[in-house]
Amino acid sequence: MENSHKPILALLSAYAENLADTYSDLTNAELKKERETIARFVSFINSTAHPYSRQNLEGHFCGSAWVLDKECKRVVLTHHAKLEKWIQLGGHADDDTDLFRVALKEAHEESGLKQLEGLRNEKGQCLPFDFCIHEIPENKGVPAHLHYDVTYVFIAGDEELECSEESFSVRWFTFEEAATVSGPETRYQLRKLQNLLKSKNRR
Repeated sequence: MENSHKPILALLSAYAENLADTYSDLTNAELKKERETIARFVSFINSTAHPYSRQNLEGHFCGSAWVLDKECKRVVLTHHAKLEKWIQLGGHADDDTDLFRVALKEAHEESGLKQLEGLRNEKGQCLPFDFCIHEIPENKGVPAHLHYDVTYVFIAGDEELECSEESFSVRWFTFEEAATVSGPETRYQLRKLQNLLKSKNRR
């Protein structure tokens, strides 16, 4: 196993260990599905030499970002031009093994926000908020493949949003508004995000 794979495996292990405590509102079925996703991540990492490269057409890592306002009442969604739906910010790792850095870079580029701080746990760590795997349809000769998405949470400063060329629009939504324009996967992440914020407030 390459040394570059060890950090992501350590993050997956920590996520799995704290899953039930961090997301106390998840059902047993949802916790089971989360653990199945973690197992798929580990299997993928251990079976491919280049999980961070988009040239790996089986699948590859992406870094994603949920961006919150200072009051943690609103989130940023982008209306993605290729996928034609409202989703959180994010993009390909492109051989960068630091997926926090990837998520931060994509959040900057897709929102225009520069004052972003990673959400930290009680130990001062910025750990992944979510791991998910989703299918990307064939597009312009690139075959359908999987995105292994590692997501972080960021808090924004007082800045104006700027839409990138990759999107039709980018805007702030309340959690309730975001849920009305999102698909099932994004709505699930919104619920997890609210659960995470509740857990932090209880500590």
